[in-house]
Order: sequence, then structure tokens, then C-alpha cells
Amino acid sequence: MAAMVLIGLRFLLFPPVEKVQVPAGVAVFAMVNLVFLFISGIVSYSVVLRRRASDEASTLLEERNRSLEKLLATEWRLQLILDGAKIGTWERELESGALTASPDVERHFESLGVGFPAHFDGLLALIHPIDRARFEAALGDTLERPEEGFELEVRLCPREGVVAWLDFRGKLWRDREGAPRRIMGTLMETTARHQAEERLRASEGRFRSMV
Repeated sequence: MAAMVLIGLRFLLFPPVEKVQVPAGVAVFAMVNLVFLFISGIVSYSVVLRRRASDEASTLLEERNRSLEKLLATEWRLQLILDGAKIGTWERELESGALTASPDVERHFESLGVGFPAHFDGLLALIHPIDRARFEAALGDTLERPEEGFELEVRLCPREGVVAWLDFRGKLWRDREGAPRRIMGTLMETTARHQAEERLRASEGRFRSMV
């Protein structure tokens, strides 16, 4: 069979100068086998490519899983630090004004008798009027100088007779095209420190009055 294929291919691909009569059966047989060999080669090459693609996909998937595990571990360590320091996180969407916060921040607002506002205007309404303008100005400065960020303590007045001090910190976040999208930061209650400072000032005032 191989000999017949070779003979047929010899006359098909390299015809002799002198006219030689090639049996029609040999020529057809050689042509059919040539087509078969060509198709077999394509199929074999396709199998190799699929196997190579599958191996590359498996490698990429393993690398992706390792990267995801490292990211989750980093996020977990960061959350442990935030929990230990009693610091929460918050975000403000610049286009819509929507607000989101970490669960501990939401629980803290609930302990003050209000829910965490879903919109930036709702947060402004809770901030003491004296501090409100400073807070808006700090956010405006962050948009103009995004590399600096901001840090500001404000008084929250959720209801009459209740005042809570909050330390807001934030920086501007941009998308991959460089457009400003949101302000992200941390939030920590500092009411206890301010109350301690007030007690200390009152004690010093009483001491000076006695001298």
C-alpha cells in the first residue's frame, strides 16, 4: 500500500519528461491517501493545540486562584487591624452621591438611634451645622488635590441632646481611565476622647479657681 502511494505521488508531483501511462487506480489511490494524510495532520495539530491551550488555561487558573487567596488573606489581615482599632470604612459615589459603609459603621449609627444614610445629603443633615461647612470644604479640597486626601473630626447630632464625634478620613479613587469615581476612607468614633478632654479642662478650671 505504501509503495503504491509513493509511486502515485511520484508521478503526480514530479511527472516525467517522457509520457508514461500511470494506471488510473494508482493515481486515484495516491490522491485519496494524500488527502487522508493531510487531514490526519490537521487533526493531529489541532489536538496538540487544544492540549496546549488546556495546559495554559490550567496554569492561568492556578495562578489566578493563588492571587485570589493572597488577596483574601490581605483583606482578612486588614480587617483584623481595623477591628482591633475600632475603625470602619465608608465610600461615597461622586456621581450619584450614594453612601456605603462597613457593617461596624452601620451598627454604630444604629446605636445612636439612626441608620447609616444611603445618600450623602442624609449624612450632611446629621452633621452639626458648624462642622458641616468644614466637612464639605474638605471633600472639595480632596477633589482638587486628590493625592493629599483629607482628615477631619466632626460632630454628629442624630437627635436632640445626643452628640457624637467622628473622625473622617478619605482619598479620591479613580477608575482605570483616570476619571474620579468615589471617595473612600475610614471612620472612627472619638467621642470618648473628647469627653475625657472636656473633663480634664473642667478639672483644670476648678483647680485654677481654687488657687
